[in-house]
Amino acid sequence: MRKVTTERVVDSLGGIGSAFAGAMASRLVAEQLGGVLKNSKTKHGILTLVSAIGIAMLNRRDNTQALIQDALYGFSSTQLNAFVKEFVKDKETHEVKEGMVKTALGTPIYMQDYYEPEIEEYYYPYEEPYYEPLQERVIEFRA
Repeated sequence: MRKVTTERVVDSLGGIGSAFAGAMASRLVAEQLGGVLKNSKTKHGILTLVSAIGIAMLNRRDNTQALIQDALYGFSSTQLNAFVKEFVKDKETHEVKEGMVKTALGTPIYMQDYYEPEIEEYYYPYEEPYYEPLQERVIEFRA
């Protein structure tokens, strides 16, 4: 086991941040390709394969290439997760069945049930929302 040093901790945090940025970038790229590639399995599979090829092409001896490789690890793992979800989804409901697999793969917030109440629901039925009227300001210019 290697000794923990400040430099190694900083390098590890840089790799984690790079992988996180790669995961975010992969979701953006996949969303943009949604109009071009309609089949989700194909889209996520191609993105996983392309990022794996990018990882194989880079050399970790250089810090810049190591950070890019870490970003590609985040990119490919996110797309592989989405790819596997496509195969385990229920054909009727298009959702992953409850259980260990759903917990392990995770469910993004946008897929969970979310309810946002209307503005009128913040008030009691006998109250009416009060909107303060705008007051005009008169500015006089003197020459």
